[in-house]
Amino acid sequence: MVTGIAAAIGIKELPSLIRGGMKGEAATVVFFLIAGSVMSVIAAKLISVPSPLDMIIWIYTPFNHLLEMIFT
Repeated sequence: MVTGIAAAIGIKELPSLIRGGMKGEAATVVFFLIAGSVMSVIAAKLISVPSPLDMIIWIYTPFNHLLEMIFT
């Protein structure tokens, strides 16, 4: 169902964007339409997705230790 709705939105929106010479905007619409569709399917199937905050913590921890060593 999600795929069908995304396809209908793409069929309605993309021709006018391409005819209007807005190829960059069309590419952006396609990107976000695909990303939103994938996230909707993941949410509908109740798949557990890790928090983006975990990645930020993983990147920041060594940097924090480095600063701690420098300033103590």
